[in-house]
Amino acid sequence: MKKLFCFLAVAATAAFTSCSSDDDSGNNGENPGTGNEVTAITLSASATSVDLGTAVTFTVVDQDGDAVTNATLTANGNAITSPWTAETAGEYTVVATLGELTSSVTVTVTEEDTTPVASDSFVIDDTNYETNVGAFAYRGIYAAETEGEYVIVWDFNPYLVVGTGEEATFPNDLYITLQFPITPTGENEAGEPTFTITNPTTGEFTLDNNILDAWIIANSEALLPTDATERAAAISDITLNITALQFAETEGGSSNLEATYTITLTNGTVINGEYSGETGMYDGTNQGRGISIKNTTVAKSQNLRK
Repeated sequence: MKKLFCFLAVAATAAFTSCSSDDDSGNNGENPGTGNEVTAITLSASATSVDLGTAVTFTVVDQDGDAVTNATLTANGNAITSPWTAETAGEYTVVATLGELTSSVTVTVTEEDTTPVASDSFVIDDTNYETNVGAFAYRGIYAAETEGEYVIVWDFNPYLVVGTGEEATFPNDLYITLQFPITPTGENEAGEPTFTITNPTTGEFTLDNNILDAWIIANSEALLPTDATERAAAISDITLNITALQFAETEGGSSNLEATYTITLTNGTVINGEYSGETGMYDGTNQGRGISIKNTTVAKSQNLRK
């Protein structure tokens, strides 16, 4: 009798355990596509970083890799369906739920940047100003602050040319004035130093070293004062990065210029620009705009390539 009681007790326990297991599996359910019990789910997204307005498709699979179609989806706690398009930018935790099973994925939604990107142009306040030509203007040779030392001055000059010949206009016209050390190569009959003109070079230039000045015309309107002192006060910072520079060695030869630049004004205006393409030189010594360095009488060649 005692042995029978123990057997019945064990049998009852086994029966109770079996029922409990059936109840747990019911919490997750079957995969309606396969009829198999689902013990795990995995959620995946067609993309985890998208622009606002782009739809994302979600897929849920079970432990066997079979699609699960009866799982529910939420994004940051709000019910969604697949495909899903976020209404606002942000980071979303998307959770798939099937019974007590869950799986999640994070989707980042960003607003598309509509700010114009400078390309053979400069950008001011989200407006793009085309510059279809990039050139260098020779401004002259000047005495440096240290006696006996000299600098050669060039304008980096991306601009837009409209029309040809005497009818040409330049509605977008930007200059960044650079100085480079130069050494006299001789003297003239009066004992004044003479020089062999040296070309601009590649490099990263700033207002603290090589850069002297800037001038900006956008849509035929000058953005800086013509007076050099007033203009210097209006400029907060200038950077110019010339990454490639090759001048044509013969008429019609190949040339190349690649450069990016930023001019920051004291009023908060920022001008970002880029130019890549052919380049050349011209004589800019007769430009009326002055520059803030000491001038001296030296002999200089006007034989410049266009």
